[in-house]
Amino acid sequence: MKTILVVDDEADARDLLRTILEERKAHVTTVASPKEALETLEWLGPDLIISDIGMPGEDGYSFIRTVRLE
Repeated sequence: MKTILVVDDEADARDLLRTILEERKAHVTTVASPKEALETLEWLGPDLIISDIGMPGEDGYSFIRTVRLE
C-alpha cells in the first residue's frame, strides 16, 4: 500500500483526491498548507506527495523545492 500526502488549500479538492486514491487502496493523509505538510513529513514519510501549485502564502513550486532540499 502506497502512502500519499496531499497538499491543497481547497477542502473539496483534498476530499476528492482522498476518495479517488483510497478507492485505489492508497493510505492518504491530507493537509491544507505547505507548513502543515512540512510538519507531517517529519513523521509520515510518504511514498508520493501531490501538491496544489497555487496556494496562498507559499506556492507548490517553492514547497517542493523545500522538500527536495531536506
